[in-house]
Amino acid sequence: SNTQPLNVVVIGSAGDIGRYIARRFLQRGHNVYGFDITKDPALLGLFDEMTTAEERSRFHRVHCNVMDSASVKKAFGSLSHVDVLSINTGGISDVGFSSHSEKAWLHDIDWNLNGYWRCMNAVLPGMAARGKGVIVNTSSVNGNGVFAFPAYSASKAAIDHMTKFAA
Repeated sequence: SNTQPLNVVVIGSAGDIGRYIARRFLQRGHNVYGFDITKDPALLGLFDEMTTAEERSRFHRVHCNVMDSASVKKAFGSLSHVDVLSINTGGISDVGFSSHSEKAWLHDIDWNLNGYWRCMNAVLPGMAARGKGVIVNTSSVNGNGVFAFPAYSASKAAIDHMTKFAA
């Protein structure tokens, strides 16, 4: 390619969607910083199995807990700049509305919504200063309907709206 390699951050890079996104950017010659909370060698090994040695030389694993502002600040602080931010993190603590404890509800909202906000706010000032940058937030069909997982679904609907506000 005739273009300069981009610095791409993939949040949730150990998950299925994150691994795929990271690999596609690597295949196109870009530098990828895979942010994830996991240290599970089995999950991390899946990425190594599906990439070439040359691609792995441009992939940098960065430990990041999106529920912890200090962790997010430290992870993003290690980079010169971010051209593309792809956020694909989230999970579910409980499946029912009435069975959700306040602690589980707040945990899911923090993980699935506030974590996106923390990561977006880490890169938006630099992108605005450079006059360019791309943020792609992966939401869920659960944000558009009532299927199950109330805190997860509410947070994914909120991500859709937060993304529109940030644009």
